[in-house]
Amino acid sequence: MEKTQHVMLVGDGAKKFALELGFATIKTPLLEVKKDWKKWKAENKNLFEKPRINHENHDTIGMIAMDKNGDLSGACTTSGWAYKLHGRVGDSPIIGAGLFVDNEVGAATASGLGEAIINCRQSYSR
Repeated sequence: MEKTQHVMLVGDGAKKFALELGFATIKTPLLEVKKDWKKWKAENKNLFEKPRINHENHDTIGMIAMDKNGDLSGACTTSGWAYKLHGRVGDSPIIGAGLFVDNEVGAATASGLGEAIINCRQSYSR
């Protein structure tokens, strides 16, 4: 967000932009996770099934802090839901989904499965 006026880039455009900024590429999947991925894929044939919250202990986490002057700050991260579909965007990069911070109005963060946080009206099984 410091190098472009855009809020979020995904897919091939994000890759091209990152390469232009000098980010390195790596071969994926990493050899140490390829075996686990193959096992998971064999056991999970239906990719269109609704995910369980806390699936494989991968959830969004967030925190909010206030300094001695009353200024708010926050952080939101995702541990990366395992084996998601290519192109999936979770809640962490979406402003106001996983995290919102504004000194004038307050701050909020959410923890859990990104899809449930983005679309709180949708029902997910636990």
